[in-house]
Amino acid sequence: MQAQEIDFIRDCLPQNRTLFYYYKDRYAGLLLKYAVADGASVATVKKSRWSALLNRPVVRNRIANCGDGKLYPSAMDSDWPTDTHPFRLTLSRWPSAAAHRVQAWQQTSRRQHNLVLHVNFAGLHNDTYARIFGRENNQAFAIASHPVDEREITLSWARLDLDWENGEALIEEIQSDWLRYAAYRLQAGGDRFVVDHLGQVVPARWRRRQVRRSVSRDELHRYVQDTLQPYRRMWAELTLAAGIWFLVEEIGIRRIFYHTFESSLVYKHMHAAPPPRSLYTDLPTRFCFQVQDVKPEMLKEHRGIRRQLKRTRMQTARFHLLDLNAPAIKN
Repeated sequence: MQAQEIDFIRDCLPQNRTLFYYYKDRYAGLLLKYAVADGASVATVKKSRWSALLNRPVVRNRIANCGDGKLYPSAMDSDWPTDTHPFRLTLSRWPSAAAHRVQAWQQTSRRQHNLVLHVNFAGLHNDTYARIFGRENNQAFAIASHPVDEREITLSWARLDLDWENGEALIEEIQSDWLRYAAYRLQAGGDRFVVDHLGQVVPARWRRRQVRRSVSRDELHRYVQDTLQPYRRMWAELTLAAGIWFLVEEIGIRRIFYHTFESSLVYKHMHAAPPPRSLYTDLPTRFCFQVQDVKPEMLKEHRGIRRQLKRTRMQTARFHLLDLNAPAIKN
């Protein structure tokens, strides 16, 4: 995408006011909401490509409450459980506004910018975090060189490339630094930790010259093991669900591509440091993406792709596709 396209989107959408609520497996209800149109019988859905979604506990509970044996969009994303978590969605550009030229190391499929959808913590998490690490600091376990929102506490993000002309989107990646680096810091050992001048939580023995706050090992342990526990088991599906919701509800794009593991290596120059395979295999499969030989229109004129395929010794690189423009399920 061009930088001005991203700026236009950010100007049109509300900033820092979009809340997205999530609980484990909410994605299944969201996808069925988009798929069943005016209503469809359970038997019909079982014969469709959406059948695996019926096995999720939240969907089974809703089916049990459908008296006529039909699924309706309004019922597929209702009656949220008590363990629902709020998140604040914000937008930015990758590379940042300071970058004039997109480089290969920035891992965009086109040498253009990406729209970044940040999934930020909110609610009780932020109250707990502020008590331990200070309300003025929101970068304790962030990496400044990655696409995080410095005004928020960013759990994860999705990088997106949009093709307005063809009504398509490509999800370049989903990623979270916060959970991983919080665990790393705890494993670093020591009885005392500090918040340094950069806002990072590090072991006190690292002897930072400027210290904002001291944190005990017990406080850090409770935060990592207890406060972050529900997010560890759902951050990936939460981030992909938020990306799909955003594209459908806010942008109006329903034909969504997602990289396979192989296409990530080829198009994003990641052969030297491959991404976690499960994020490009198991996760999109759970969301009913289908692996296709077709590629996004925006990449059909991609220069240098043959050279990249040769370098990775692959004949071709396929993509996952979630086509919500396809005929909806009807009886």
